[in-house]
Amino acid sequence: MVEFKIELPEERKRELRESRALLEEIKREIERAERAGVDVSELKEKASEVEERLTKLISEYAGE
Repeated sequence: MVEFKIELPEERKRELRESRALLEEIKREIERAERAGVDVSELKEKASEVEERLTKLISEYAGE
């Protein structure tokens, strides 16, 4: 069996971590909109999908 390892440049790893922080900020804004009575069901679903993919990328390539 052959194994491959992909190593990202540090700058890209930093960008992934920054993306996670931005996603958290977006989730807070979605919560505020929800409290204000706005239908955010689609936004919450999309944010959840993005969070899942981002978490996978970070754990796979940034080693976190």
